[in-house]
Amino acid sequence: MSKKVDVERKSIAARVFISCGQREKREKDIAQRLWTMLSDKGYEPYIATKQHTSEGFKENIFRKLEHSEYFLFIDFKREKLKTKKKDCRGSLFSHQELAVASYLGLDLLVFQEKGVEEYPGIMKFVMANPITFTSDDDLFKKIENEIDTAGWKPYWRRELSLSVEKEPELRTDKRNGKVACYYHLQVKNLHKSKPALNCKVLITDIKDKNGKSLTPSELSELKWKGTIASTLTIFPREMRHIDAFHVYCTSRDEIYLGINPYMVDSQAIEEEYTLKAVTEKLEITFSLYSDNFSVVKETFTVITDTQQCGVIKFYKKTDPSTEAGPCNEKSVSEEAPLTTNGNTTKVIPAPSGTITSKGYRRF
Repeated sequence: MSKKVDVERKSIAARVFISCGQREKREKDIAQRLWTMLSDKGYEPYIATKQHTSEGFKENIFRKLEHSEYFLFIDFKREKLKTKKKDCRGSLFSHQELAVASYLGLDLLVFQEKGVEEYPGIMKFVMANPITFTSDDDLFKKIENEIDTAGWKPYWRRELSLSVEKEPELRTDKRNGKVACYYHLQVKNLHKSKPALNCKVLITDIKDKNGKSLTPSELSELKWKGTIASTLTIFPREMRHIDAFHVYCTSRDEIYLGINPYMVDSQAIEEEYTLKAVTEKLEITFSLYSDNFSVVKETFTVITDTQQCGVIKFYKKTDPSTEAGPCNEKSVSEEAPLTTNGNTTKVIPAPSGTITSKGYRRF
């Protein structure tokens, strides 16, 4: 009942947070060499630099950690400690990053230069077993080996995504017999192993070309294509579709937003989700919620055309290249969905933008 996510490698490369000291040229060279190595493997690496304020740590370091899949920690030797073992101190700043990465549940690889104090600071609490290295070449050899052993994968992310479905559908609404062009959004789970639970999509902002708000006064869940459920689970590397809106060919300046007809029994709400006399550009923000993933908000541009059925442009605001293609005729089954009432089977009207003869496709 869903599609496999078509992996666009450059856009969903796993992000690696590189945490290591950069006090001297040797350490900076190692960090840059690591960046190159990971990039060549398909990852998106980030080298942390020291922040001197709590605001800088929050805005730069914490945000990068929050949006990373992997954490690579290298603890270089610092000055000697006054202990019997005469061990050296490690990098204090890097240990702060290790604590945050552990709290966020990132996959960790921890490397420690020989001579650094064993299990200093936070390390003994985060269950990180450091791998000791004795030289730069030894470090890189062990990093290569541990990445493979730990099963790191370069093409996934701990997030969901919203994007335009490039193939809108021109077909008949069985409720009223009118021909309409239906536009959908792709909802992808980019995680390699975790399902996204209780997903729902809402329209949270609408603005016209002058910035005037057209946002409905009440939130209403949008319709998942092919099901009456208000929420659903999206499995790892799977994709589902949400009804964004449809436009009837007989009323080309009206946009019917894809609210769930099984959830709405108020004419006032239906009217609020019908945008009338639309002749120019709109910006519509869709918000995707899940019980166990961060909220995703994306704004899309809609430009209508009263001379032909449907809209002439529908794309992600930040990337016009994502524009949906033209509406094409689809062969539509004359069968409406069936429901059983006791011993009697009867035909009920199909909700807008949901049932097609094609149904679900899987990659």
